[in-house]
Amino acid sequence: MSPPGSLGLALEGVHAAGRGLPLWMACQVAAIGACALWFQARSRGEAARLRPCLWLSFGGAAAGAAALGVLVRLPAWVGTGQGAGALFGGVVAYGALGGLVASFAGLARLRGAPALEGLDRLAPCLGALVVLGRLGCFFAGCDFGEVSPAPWAVRFPPGTPAFAEHAARGLVLSGDHRSLPVHPTQLYEALLGALVSASALIVAARRGPGGRGGPGAP
Repeated sequence: MSPPGSLGLALEGVHAAGRGLPLWMACQVAAIGACALWFQARSRGEAARLRPCLWLSFGGAAAGAAALGVLVRLPAWVGTGQGAGALFGGVVAYGALGGLVASFAGLARLRGAPALEGLDRLAPCLGALVVLGRLGCFFAGCDFGEVSPAPWAVRFPPGTPAFAEHAARGLVLSGDHRSLPVHPTQLYEALLGALVSASALIVAARRGPGGRGGPGAP
């Protein structure tokens, strides 16, 4: 397969600049911090009672990520008859988002706050969470896409999950310096997170301070 185009090579350079640094963990911490701080700024006055709900909801996010990881592995576990330990050891980001949102809505109700109003305030902050979290995945070389000839496809070096999977499948040799070019799905999802934030802010601006249409309305 031919090497990626100039955009792909540029993205590989960005990835290489972050290699050797704990950027995955730094991005995850930054994602949580940015989400929480932005939500705090959006929750003033009476809405300030929602702030503890978000902090506690990160526990629900961890539980949701682990639970969905188990569900994803369940069919293969049933088919292979492996030990119960094969069900554990991985997390799924979508489960984290689902767990966070469900926990937040439930906690908001417990505090006597309208859940939909709280979720309206939280929506753009979730986009920031996705952006930074997925950038961390890009630097780690995990959650990558399929092999692709696209000019923006990215090759990942040894030591990344992308390279390890390609080596295990016989697509590259253990002595090679790069994986095959793959879709940088981490960056696609980061862009989607930015779109979520922008869309939520546009909807909030259109509704105005009075909340035309009521909480949760488009």
